[in-house]
Amino acid sequence: MSRLRIILLPVLIFLSVFLAYLPGISHSVFGGDSGDIILAAWFGGVAHPPGYPLNTMIGWFFTHLSVGGSVAFRADIMAAFFQALNVGVLFLIVKKLTRNTIISLGASLVIAFNPLFWLYAHTLEVFQLKILLAFLAQYFLLCWFEGKKKTHLYISIALLGLAVFHHTMSLLIIPAFAFLIYKKDKKIFSQKKVIIRLLSVFLAGVLPYLFVIFAAFRKTPINWDDPSNLNNLIRLATRADFGSFSAADFLVGQTLQMRFVQLLSFFGFIKNDFLLIGLLLVICGFIYLFIKMRMLFWFYLLLTIITGPLFLIYSGFPLTNDFIFGIWERFLLETYAYLIVPLAFGMLAIYEAIKNRSQSKIFPIGAEIAFLFLPLFMFFINYSKADLSKFDLGDKLGHDVFASANANSIIFFLDDTATFNSQYVYYTENKYMDRKVVLIGSLKHLYYRKQIIGSYPDLIFNDHFRSEKNDEAYTFMADLIDENRVKHDFYSTGALETDKGKWLPSGLLQKLVKSDDKAVFDPKEVFSKFEFKDDNLGYQHFFGQYIISLYYNSYVSTGSYLALNSSFNDAALYFQKAIELSPGKNTAYINLATAQTANNECNDAGENIKKAKKIDSGDIGYLRASMIFERDCNKDNDAAGKIQEQIESKTNSQKF
Repeated sequence: MSRLRIILLPVLIFLSVFLAYLPGISHSVFGGDSGDIILAAWFGGVAHPPGYPLNTMIGWFFTHLSVGGSVAFRADIMAAFFQALNVGVLFLIVKKLTRNTIISLGASLVIAFNPLFWLYAHTLEVFQLKILLAFLAQYFLLCWFEGKKKTHLYISIALLGLAVFHHTMSLLIIPAFAFLIYKKDKKIFSQKKVIIRLLSVFLAGVLPYLFVIFAAFRKTPINWDDPSNLNNLIRLATRADFGSFSAADFLVGQTLQMRFVQLLSFFGFIKNDFLLIGLLLVICGFIYLFIKMRMLFWFYLLLTIITGPLFLIYSGFPLTNDFIFGIWERFLLETYAYLIVPLAFGMLAIYEAIKNRSQSKIFPIGAEIAFLFLPLFMFFINYSKADLSKFDLGDKLGHDVFASANANSIIFFLDDTATFNSQYVYYTENKYMDRKVVLIGSLKHLYYRKQIIGSYPDLIFNDHFRSEKNDEAYTFMADLIDENRVKHDFYSTGALETDKGKWLPSGLLQKLVKSDDKAVFDPKEVFSKFEFKDDNLGYQHFFGQYIISLYYNSYVSTGSYLALNSSFNDAALYFQKAIELSPGKNTAYINLATAQTANNECNDAGENIKKAKKIDSGDIGYLRASMIFERDCNKDNDAAGKIQEQIESKTNSQKF
């Protein structure tokens, strides 16, 4: 009966939180990697490196539930399920350590309604399962720590192995686990049989990769690295394409200044997401642990510092735009979860202080109950931030990318969000199958070129494209253009470097035309097909803001193209669309002012230059527009010359 009681409350917490999460689940693909993860689960394929086979297997079950709704909605139920489970397991951990049910409930609900943690209960990623495996490993480690049953330790290390082989970042929690094991029973490290058993159960975490081999032979559309042979399997599991021990290879080598920004952003996010009272409770809890439970203090401090500040400094994310921030903030999820234990001990410290000083039993009980008001308050202030039930930008982006291209065209994809969101729409709706999708970065791999050859038999492929040469991706892109240009138009999500022509804006894409083509395209037809409407966008997260920025850039590039072709009135309309969409960005003001200067609309140009100055007076684009304005409108060559000197100085400084 006592065991039933122990299990019943966490189950009730899980069910309650799961039901609280359900209304806010996204029916649309979100951004970043989510489109790829959802499709891999739906097809039972191979997600981007390291493949995430355990996530895919469980995801296949969820995406094939008979609950109606979109594929994304069914996948996102899995996110809510895992996050609710995480809250339940965290309650068990805190209860085991504090021996206080109400404080454990309050602390676990703080993470449940933390805006970032709650957000990722509404959209699928790989971090939800990663945290669950790490939590379960931690729980059984603490069971061993409390009773020293070897079975608990073996279970803990087996779960740790699953976590590590699911997500490489889980390696970061090994030092904390090793520390606690050593401090509790250092003799273990000298017992060869125990070490061999622990290593064996840890390595058993690789077993889900058997599914990857099976999935590769199925040849689904989502089949990264085609791990049907040992070499490709190792390449996938070690993330060789992205950099085995970095978030992505383009992040390696960032400056110390950028790395310092990680720390400032990290502490800023904690303060905002936990509120000042939550942050003070965390600090108070660490102090309490240091005084009374030194081993646990070091254990949770190691978990927090290594997965938080140290990882972020090492990874060196260049926090320069919404997309990078969207990637970066996901890595805070696990650290946030670890902070709940010291937060709970902060509550316990206050409760014990009141209990020891109070002559009445009422005040301590009141203090315990008061701790439940923090998660309740967080529920009300964060509901709108985490709610993705009306989010549809992800699907609209995918639709509008394809609407930007003609039928029977070939589209080269670069950007993760545009790529994965478009693929999601492409495969789940079967609406744009007359377009051909090519991931430009993957063309350097023979396995991917074979996929392209098999998927699009109507295309012409030369010997170089079919060869096993390891050339740059752009050489194979050139092969496709050379052999298929007569029958197919070519588009790209960005203006790629090529000598095959020039890129002109076409909605969210760039269209490749011959260099001597003088035709001026009318963009109205493309934009009229868009599902995106720039009204009632509501609260947006980093990926939502990034998707909006893609539309903003498409309006600006279209306006700039029209202005270069002296269609100033039409250009002004698109610049104005961009301004209405993101009035806090200055590129549209700058380009509009430059176009107005060229069209001798000096009064309007001056007003827009002032607006650009308010946003960022040090922006080189603003300085250039000001220089042109002074020279052509004010006829002040001296003022223009001084601004030119500022531009040169700033350019040289940025190069340095």
